[in-house]
Amino acid sequence: MDVCGPTAQSAAGNWAGYGARGHGGITAGVKAMHTTDGVILREGTLVDADAIGLLHRISLQAGIEYGVPPSALLLSAADRGKEWREWLRAKGIGRAAGVVVVADSLHGSVGFACVCPPVPRRKAPAPHDWDMPYLTVMQAHQAQKVGSRLLQQALERAGAAGARTVLLRSPAEARWNPFYEACGGLHDGVEEVPYLGVSLQVIRYRFPVPGDAAAPAPRRAAPVPGVSPAPVLPPEQETGPQPE
Repeated sequence: MDVCGPTAQSAAGNWAGYGARGHGGITAGVKAMHTTDGVILREGTLVDADAIGLLHRISLQAGIEYGVPPSALLLSAADRGKEWREWLRAKGIGRAAGVVVVADSLHGSVGFACVCPPVPRRKAPAPHDWDMPYLTVMQAHQAQKVGSRLLQQALERAGAAGARTVLLRSPAEARWNPFYEACGGLHDGVEEVPYLGVSLQVIRYRFPVPGDAAAPAPRRAAPVPGVSPAPVLPPEQETGPQPE
């Protein structure tokens, strides 16, 4: 089965990096998907692993406020970068499916989003096509529509790959939940998510993808090492108030 990122489907995946410093840079030769206000959106590649790893760890730090256990921070940003590098490498040879969209500024990477086919679970909620385990924007670039643009690009990419809807999970009490609703997320229920020995209550938001899905969902391959079977949390986790 395919997964999106090294800890996709983990309960703390979708946390935003609030107040983080820029890291990484624009990859030469990669066509930008969207450009505005000096921020370029493009598909992530192997060279982005370290930048994504940093954003990933910062998002976990933000999750502590909403019940993510401190043990989630045992791995460093460099460790997370190694995990992402392995997943991106596996994706490059067809052993993992999903899409990573990176937001670049002149100072480096300032956010990313990840969508992927879901990891099958015995007791899953209503069927859906893809999950969005990560959507992170640094504090300095929040309230500039970077988050909503990342979300839109990720949905479009998922739709092009055959997805009909995208599901994301956010902490039930997260202050950024109105953002998902403003971006078209439909409330799809509440569930308890097991993560590192604790149980986190999350709200499910379901997003329809733009247009009609014309392509079949990609074949699932073996998961990348380090993947947890638990669902993930909120994406536009621009840790704090609504990013836009």
